Amino acid sequence: MESSISKLRLDYLNTFNFLVKYKSFSETARILNKTQGTISMHIKELEHAFGGTNHKQLLIDRNSKNFQLTPEGFLLYSATQKVEEIINNVSKKIDESIGKKQKIIEIQSSSIPGEYILPAYILKYNSKHTNVMIEALISNSQEALRRMRESKSTFCAIGGWFGEFEADYDVKVIGKDTIVIIGREKHPIFDKLKKRGINYSRDDMINDLKEYNWIFRESGSATLDWFMKHFPRSQEIQIGLKFHNNSSILHALENSDALTALSSFVVPSTVKNWALKVIKHKTLPIIERNLYLIKRKGIKLQDFEQKFWDLFNH
Repeated sequence: MESSISKLRLDYLNTFNFLVKYKSFSETARILNKTQGTISMHIKELEHAFGGTNHKQLLIDRNSKNFQLTPEGFLLYSATQKVEEIINNVSKKIDESIGKKQKIIEIQSSSIPGEYILPAYILKYNSKHTNVMIEALISNSQEALRRMRESKSTFCAIGGWFGEFEADYDVKVIGKDTIVIIGREKHPIFDKLKKRGINYSRDDMINDLKEYNWIFRESGSATLDWFMKHFPRSQEIQIGLKFHNNSSILHALENSDALTALSSFVVPSTVKNWALKVIKHKTLPIIERNLYLIKRKGIKLQDFEQKFWDLFNH
């Protein structure tokens, strides 16, 4: 007769692993895009499976104020980590046994590193490794991190962390970026800059900027997140629209008095192809950030993956 343990679903164990990592039912539910009730149900099913049909074996200490595993819970977590490592090793050996001619490197990436940093490195790599296909899948930083967790992509390129624990990853800085404010060339703000001259204070500047609607990338954009964290009195800014890509933002700016904050990487093409202009003034703070390439700690790279990672040793 099949035991309760043999009937366990892999997604329950996956839920348990994420819960141990984030130590929060609500955060685990958010990351896995499930309800908190579903997360609780998964854990209860595990506890019943290991406790038998008439009782359950607690995996989490409900009496502790902080998240804490019971000794049995720790044993299960340790075992699942070993199983994941075994499955990964078997998967690699199967790939080798069937003699794959073309290897694949999958990179989850936000738009700025994916469009402006990675292409040069990918072309350089492919000039020497023609049997390796690199897939750069573009979204925003938060989504790229989520996809990396769920799809087990090898690498991820981002402009922000969104609550992730940097200590969980091997990290390389692959670029630096400045976030700038942009409006249409004939935006009223430029007349105000000219009229106020040297008497234009930071408070005056911010008071004028907040009079207009702002347009940003969607929630999950590292550019939006970084700007709102570092621009003075950003909580007073009125966000009128959010778009999935920068082109939509630039179209909207051309035909309105809205403002936006974008990566300096998009400025050359913006100035050249759009009737837009960067708003510059000595009172405005310089908002800089790093762009990163990351991989999960403890993941053993295959030789062709390691060579791509080593390209960024500068």
